[in-house]
Amino acid sequence: MHERSLASSLLQQVSQLAHDFRDGHLASVEVEVGPLSGIEPTLFEVAFHDLAVERFGHDVELIMREVPMVLLCETCRQQTRCDTVDFQCDKCGGNSVRVASGDAVILVSVDFATDASPDANSHETAMTVPTRR
Repeated sequence: MHERSLASSLLQQVSQLAHDFRDGHLASVEVEVGPLSGIEPTLFEVAFHDLAVERFGHDVELIMREVPMVLLCETCRQQTRCDTVDFQCDKCGGNSVRVASGDAVILVSVDFATDASPDANSHETAMTVPTRR
């Protein structure tokens, strides 16, 4: 079950952010998950919550957004959303494509609450730390 090791790696990154930004109580973590990420979202969510309680002493809300797979055509440079295993460019019909997105679990942001309540649903956000540029 590699979902647990991926959740552990994610929480290590979150832990570093929590250490760097000590102004609030860790409330939520937002991630993007693509269809080629290789994870089962339900198993990942269970592992995340279990490990968050172990690491932080309280549960942390996980906001998981599913993102589509996007291909980049090496011939015409067109980006194409792909919902099937037919890896082909919609514009030129070429099959010289590579996956541009949808093949990973990406940490998007981390929210810290103003209070010390372990209930992630009853906080006011003190700070959101975006992790993408």
